[in-house]
Amino acid sequence: MRKWPRSLPLAAALLVCLVSCWAKQLQLDPSITSRTYQLSFFPSPLNMTPQALEDRWAVIAHLGAEMVMIAEEVWVKDDTPPYPPTDLSQSIFMAQKAREYGLKVFLGLQPYDGDRAYPGDGRGNFYSPETVAEFLQVVENAMRNIGPEYLDIGVEMNIFYRSNPYQWPNYLSLYQRGYERVKELNVELGLDTKVLVSFMYEYAQVFGQPLQTILSHFTSDGRDVDLFGISTYPNTKTAYQGITFDPSKLPLDYYSKLTAYTSKPLAITETGYQHIEKQGSTNPCQWIDFHSDEVHQNNFVAVLADRVKDMNLEFINWMFLHDWPDDAVPCKPDFFKMGLVYQDRDPETGEIDPKGYLALDLWKQVQALPLVGGNQ
Repeated sequence: MRKWPRSLPLAAALLVCLVSCWAKQLQLDPSITSRTYQLSFFPSPLNMTPQALEDRWAVIAHLGAEMVMIAEEVWVKDDTPPYPPTDLSQSIFMAQKAREYGLKVFLGLQPYDGDRAYPGDGRGNFYSPETVAEFLQVVENAMRNIGPEYLDIGVEMNIFYRSNPYQWPNYLSLYQRGYERVKELNVELGLDTKVLVSFMYEYAQVFGQPLQTILSHFTSDGRDVDLFGISTYPNTKTAYQGITFDPSKLPLDYYSKLTAYTSKPLAITETGYQHIEKQGSTNPCQWIDFHSDEVHQNNFVAVLADRVKDMNLEFINWMFLHDWPDDAVPCKPDFFKMGLVYQDRDPETGEIDPKGYLALDLWKQVQALPLVGGNQ
């Protein structure tokens, strides 16, 4: 067995440090004087007291965000089929709180789990009449009880596209039925809900997916979509290599090249960046480790604002407002350390006065830019 030089771990550590330890803190490009996109947060409301949950909404409004994201899996799943469709009760509650604070709602419906279609009890997975009827009922419940400004009826669907190509035509049919029902309910309820479907951008790159072709599936054969969304975490690609991603190296056309793929409007439905180094033993599932710090998180916000400055984006949604607690999810705890805020209230006055990491100040500067175009 070949023995590696004992100095290799030290050399690797020095290489990581060269990238991260002396990273220059970037500022917002002064040439950026406005934005076309609304700003949104996912509030990460797990494991909180009612007061803490209330504070989340107050903080989002205090920061000036225009919108919040709410996510829901379409089918309730346990170890025993059948899998009934969700009643959306949690999302309805969350949306009511958002409305109290004058926030718009972006609702994402997840019709599959990982790479598996649901329901998984033998009724057909996206093509049986029962499945279609249940899905359409969830869409109708969302419209009648939430009335979101944006409704994603296929979150990160290119993951499913890769794992279940034989099911893809069935999903497209299901999607179109959902789209048509939303448009009918818009007229009936006096709403203006926009329908989108989203894709994981870096996943498409890693697996060489023809994203332009996938997008075209939603604008052909009688199907339509109001806009497309992408979830984007550029540092996931380098995390697999155990090195720190330098946001300043993000290509200038990293996002703008998407405009060549479709004439439909675009949105960043999920994005974020960790503010901490690898957490070691808190990663029980051997998932990838993220090498980062506050400066790199700050720099990603600066670079993101620069890379989309000439695009007519509808919105950017940051995941997450706060870090998730380590016990909130069994795996991927490093991934969930993307919060911008660590304190909601001033400990002396008790008033809402959010304190955060370096990136929060830069985010506030982006938020303060005048919102121009048709997305006010």
